[in-house]
Amino acid sequence: MQLTTLIYKTTSNAVDSVSFDAVVTEQYTSESDVTEHPVEKGANVTDNVREKPKALRLNAILTDYPVPGVQPTFGTVSAASKGRAAAVYEQLEKLKAAGALVEVRSARRTYTSMVISSLDETKDAKSGKGAVRFTMALRQITFVDSQVVPIKITNLNKGKNKQEGGKQTPTPAEEAEKKKSLLVRAVDGISDAFKKTSVK
Repeated sequence: MQLTTLIYKTTSNAVDSVSFDAVVTEQYTSESDVTEHPVEKGANVTDNVREKPKALRLNAILTDYPVPGVQPTFGTVSAASKGRAAAVYEQLEKLKAAGALVEVRSARRTYTSMVISSLDETKDAKSGKGAVRFTMALRQITFVDSQVVPIKITNLNKGKNKQEGGKQTPTPAEEAEKKKSLLVRAVDGISDAFKKTSVK
């Protein structure tokens, strides 16, 4: 019988693993979020469906007396110091706290890129001495590839006639209008003076 095995990387980047003595239940969940709003006919339905991360839930048992072929130590904690079951469970808690990526291999399938989201230990008369019964929930991490797209930025000041600061230089049309206005006022002044002289 194939045992359920959890594989992970240590702090020194070495690969380590542990096999559970028994897995009572293995629950795998794959679901998607589907829009509750009406979808227009002919529209792409996939735009309204978003797949959620895969989830795994194991109800497992660890003991101080592993099946033949399973190492009695886990990581740096020896079975002689606190018992294999307690050492394994303690290391699982450390992996959960660190958010470490793990891989779970069972008789059903292989679950990759998983993180431990919760651990629940059960203590009752069935546990017995030197055994740990627990429920472990895991969720899959989805990785995406990011791309850098170059964007061409045009001259934002192009087409702006407004000058910032300083005295503005009049245009030729404005200069001509100014000279015309001065000439009209001069002619009006001469005309007024002539009228006054004629009255006298």
